[in-house]
Amino acid sequence: MLGPALLPRLRPKEATNPMISQTGQYALRAVLYLARQPNGGYSLARDVAEAVDVPQHYLCKVLQALSRARVLESQRGVNGGFRLARSPSDVTLLQVLEPVQDVFARGECLLGRRRCNVNIACGLHGPWTDLIQQYHAFLEDTTVEDLVGALATGDRAK
Repeated sequence: MLGPALLPRLRPKEATNPMISQTGQYALRAVLYLARQPNGGYSLARDVAEAVDVPQHYLCKVLQALSRARVLESQRGVNGGFRLARSPSDVTLLQVLEPVQDVFARGECLLGRRRCNVNIACGLHGPWTDLIQQYHAFLEDTTVEDLVGALATGDRAK
């Protein structure tokens, strides 16, 4: 079984990410942990929570949301827990994040204008829209397998 030392940790001041919420980060960390389990076996929520350093009660809600979205499978009972519903190569980052956060919430204008849209655009509207499109493409094109591979490469470099 993989220990917590093999998974990325976020210190509290690094947990703030303008593109991925803390809940989204928890979902990614849990899915990466599950993807690295041998033979795709089930893992208990408490084991996942301990391994990825996330409060168990909160992570249970995240895991349930991922199960409802069919990113994960859950099974009750002695040999139960959570596991990926599909191969890591068939699960994109977008599929992991969408059930737990509004991935493309644009929020307010970057310049603070009340009205900023395609018809009444601020100076940053176009570049910001381009960035959001690139971000969307990245989430759609990057799989859990890609991240597992990147983590494995990083682990060997240490």
